[in-house]
Amino acid sequence: MTDNASNNFTMAKELQKLLAEQNIKWDSKTNHIPCLTHIINLVVQKFLSSLVTDGVDGSSFRFFLDKIRGIAKSIRGSHLRWEAFQ
Repeated sequence: MTDNASNNFTMAKELQKLLAEQNIKWDSKTNHIPCLTHIINLVVQKFLSSLVTDGVDGSSFRFFLDKIRGIAKSIRGSHLRWEAFQ
């Protein structure tokens, strides 16, 4: 199982060739499994980046998501802030 980088598909094809030289049948298209969680992450990232302006004042969902992420990182970045938050 690999991520979707093209070099992993190339590696699977080369592995198939090397195994064939040893008389081992192994099909790269059948046996190479791209990581489902990586694919889901790519889909969600694409969806989030495609969200355009959705606020009356011109603010986007991505803007608010970035702000929330920044706040979470700030809180988790300090033991005292984390305790105060809890």
